[in-house]
Amino acid sequence: MTSSSLRPAPGAGASIWIGLLLFLGVFTAYTATVDLDRSSNDTYSAGLAGWVIATTGEPWLDDLAPEEYDASKTWTQVNERNGLTVVSRAPGPIMATVPAESVRHALTGSERFSLAPQAVTAAAMTAAAVVLFFLALRRSTGIKVSLVATAAFAFTTPVWSVSANAMWTHPITLAGILGMACFAARERWWLVGAFGGIAVLGRLHTAIIVAVLGCGLAIARRRPAIALQVGLASLVGVVVAGLWTFWVYGRWSPTGGYRSETAQRITTGFSGNGDSAVVNQLGMWVSPGYGILIWTPVLLLLLPAIRRGWHQVPTWARILPLGGVLYTLAQAQLNTFTGGDGFFGYRHGLEFLATVAPCVALAAAGHLGRVSRHLLGPLLGLQFAAFLLGSTTEAWYILFTDAWRDNSLALALRTEPAYGVLVAVSVLVGILAGRVLRDDSRGVVARPDPPVGGNA
Repeated sequence: MTSSSLRPAPGAGASIWIGLLLFLGVFTAYTATVDLDRSSNDTYSAGLAGWVIATTGEPWLDDLAPEEYDASKTWTQVNERNGLTVVSRAPGPIMATVPAESVRHALTGSERFSLAPQAVTAAAMTAAAVVLFFLALRRSTGIKVSLVATAAFAFTTPVWSVSANAMWTHPITLAGILGMACFAARERWWLVGAFGGIAVLGRLHTAIIVAVLGCGLAIARRRPAIALQVGLASLVGVVVAGLWTFWVYGRWSPTGGYRSETAQRITTGFSGNGDSAVVNQLGMWVSPGYGILIWTPVLLLLLPAIRRGWHQVPTWARILPLGGVLYTLAQAQLNTFTGGDGFFGYRHGLEFLATVAPCVALAAAGHLGRVSRHLLGPLLGLQFAAFLLGSTTEAWYILFTDAWRDNSLALALRTEPAYGVLVAVSVLVGILAGRVLRDDSRGVVARPDPPVGGNA
């Protein structure tokens, strides 16, 4: 442990206060746009399970009257030990919803199910993830760059329209991944592992990201203890998931409501042939309806800047995207690239976005080329307009069957051409903002890694 690793980053106290204000502002915006009407089966089920546990202390649905919940929107399965019916979801989204449901029940005494607690919880957890993203960047670059990148991450991506909209698995995984980033930047390896354990509660295979980051840092820093600390701390999340699965589903497994036979897809593909798997992988990236690069084209625009600025990126931010790529490849093999429907943008690519966003922001700072400097503002303006529409209305979802034929923004513009004014204004504002910030981007560099052999 070196003394340099213990010194706070310049402006650390100010960063904490800015982080608190940032949380309040982002949480307020997110709460104002949560989905309280057309919740998907996934988010409805998570909220229902949290409500049942908060009000009865048990996860069983059998004692509920038919009019108390919508069975057609609820994923269920049977507990293998006692034969009782339970909601079928990952542990994290249900666990996270219980506290808000308990508070609502204590304050109002209401026995009726409401979508509000799960939605507000999603907004709060996603806002916390945004703050962790800011704090991760702030460790290596200035406040202005950190705030601009954080605003782009929070409001020009599906983080706003999906994760902050209702209790998917993503509020859990994004908070876990960006918590890992935040504390990897500070070399707090036990906390890196602890946040990795949180991510695992949302989606078990985020363990890929945890393992890549922990082992990668151990190799890069030549400190095997890093991998040990990250691994042991993250293992707590796996143990908790296993205990939860035994209680709710009656079997010893950390998979929650997902049955183990799903893992067979990783070798067989969706219909037992390679073609379906290849199409699914491509769909994750370039399908009009759900493609990562279609909805967040800024990632493509900044590729040259990332190449030029790669040398300035801290080691943790260069390793994290590798875990994100491997996770996303596995995700596209384990499930359909669409992730169902009932949301605006993509959702199965959100974990990838969280892993690459710190690297993109830190590498691009001060290394934007002429084309990137002129296009970045209007492109972010376009993305902001798209996700403003997707976050404030639930009307423009496309069905997963149309993933290769349609796009939610295109549907909105075809149906309501007046939205074109919003898009044009947002692009114009992006152009003006880009001009204001353009000169400030010159010469901005990230602080390098501390010497090898630092705190482990």
